Amino acid sequence: QELPNFSEVIDFIVSQLKLNNINNKKMSFKPILLLGDAGLGKTYVATKLAEIFKTGFEFIDFGSVSASFVIKGASKQWRDAEVGKVFKCMLNSPTINPFILYDEIDKNSFGKSYSPETVLYQLFEPMNAKTFEDEFLELQFDASTIFNICTANELNPIATPLQSRMNIFEIKKLNKEQTRHLVKKMYAKTIVDYNIFNDSLRDTIIESME
Repeated sequence: QELPNFSEVIDFIVSQLKLNNINNKKMSFKPILLLGDAGLGKTYVATKLAEIFKTGFEFIDFGSVSASFVIKGASKQWRDAEVGKVFKCMLNSPTINPFILYDEIDKNSFGKSYSPETVLYQLFEPMNAKTFEDEFLELQFDASTIFNICTANELNPIATPLQSRMNIFEIKKLNKEQTRHLVKKMYAKTIVDYNIFNDSLRDTIIESME
């Protein structure tokens, strides 16, 4: 109800978790790519899901990630080396199913040798993810239960082999009716702790936001 343009994504996640439950398997689902223009709520959805699941959450901005070692750790031989974000997220999560959001993976502009994109090939392949290694710790661990979500504005910059490892959902803009409903809902949530505002927004105000 709150995010009608993400209903297909939510239905997919629910169906995958139900299937895991029926088969008595560890909770997991194929990595998801949320594709669409900026401002559609792609990042918000990922954080909201982590909040609902009460699990860990890690945000990785691909536009600013310096190299692959940020994600999988750097060898101890390097100065200022440290543990990678994937292991940190698993370590700090209360469950084995933390959410990791790889934001704007189409903005990756680094060379092939050190591109953070190369790490995703292993993380997004279930069998390989089971033996994912943090290079700083020199320790293998099972990263196949991580809930991986990516966002992008464009599909073309993303390598085809990486695209094949994800379920791609094209997020549409809200129509007028959906926008009005969302604005009213968000307003009601915003003023819940205040008694100085009107209970509802005037239609003229809502129309100015469409």
